[in-house]
Amino acid sequence: MLIGYTSSEFAIVDKIHRKTSRDPRDLELAFANREIRALCLSGHLAEEDLGRQLTSMLRRRLADLSAMVNVSELSATPWWGFEELDKCDGRGLIKLGDGYALLFESGHRKTPHLENGMIDWSKVRRIKILGVEKRNDGKR
Repeated sequence: MLIGYTSSEFAIVDKIHRKTSRDPRDLELAFANREIRALCLSGHLAEEDLGRQLTSMLRRRLADLSAMVNVSELSATPWWGFEELDKCDGRGLIKLGDGYALLFESGHRKTPHLENGMIDWSKVRRIKILGVEKRNDGKR
């Protein structure tokens, strides 16, 4: 086990790093850059930047995401705090608390759309984590 990781954090890191152990039906997570990857996968870095409570929520959300089949599962559970940022561009957020949110976008080269032009979240099986940011719109 990696030093400094809880067993659930280690499971996230292990699943992301070892694609051969990943269930092909699970949602695939990618990261926009190395800094975001480090923030999401290193408990120590996240705690320095976000504090213990937000880091804990971030870790739980990443673990839950990695076990989902597609993004539509987020909207099926209102307590997740999932919001589409734009109905057609494939970006969304998950509220973490204290005004912070985990931002992501579809990780598909060609994002699946419904006939009306909106994202077909039931077919989005890859997401790219864009970052964790404080939302200024007052929403929590």
